[in-house]
Amino acid sequence: MNKYVILLIVLIALVASGVGYRAFLLPDSQKPVDTGIVKEFTVRIEKNSWSFTPEVISVDLGDTVKLKFINDDDYDHGVGIDAYGVSQRIPARATLDVPPFVASKAGDFQFYCSVSCSEGIAENGLYKGIKRSHFDQIGTICVHKTPGDRVCLNSAPTAPIPGQGEAVPTVPTVVESAPVQ
Repeated sequence: MNKYVILLIVLIALVASGVGYRAFLLPDSQKPVDTGIVKEFTVRIEKNSWSFTPEVISVDLGDTVKLKFINDDDYDHGVGIDAYGVSQRIPARATLDVPPFVASKAGDFQFYCSVSCSEGIAENGLYKGIKRSHFDQIGTICVHKTPGDRVCLNSAPTAPIPGQGEAVPTVPTVVESAPVQ
């Protein structure tokens, strides 16, 4: 038999076994979940704040997440979300719409500034008057396993608020749309 025919047969057998596993053998607890609910968030990067507002985004497992980042700063920032393969530059005084993604795994996932953007004393926002840098610009996406569960593992902001002890996480604004068919 021709070696290409044998290679084609092996390839077809591999694909068929993968499809059969996902269709018949994959446990329900490991199957992807898609609720059809779309949650949209606008995350602002204020001028000279080295932070995201809000820093905590809460969604449920299976929700489709749409993020819009608004950079009010005079220099470029970036957004990286390793868990969902996002890494994009946000030009100065510009807006970035991150491609929508499904929150497919429960847990806390960080998003961060992926472009080195200096340091300084924050002039605005939650950390006004505190020395901040590129490495402090971190937020969290909390993906809850069950709807209504609002406990995040690592949801506190990255630094305390001066004079107030520990910082209190911000609450995001959620816009829910009808389930996608």
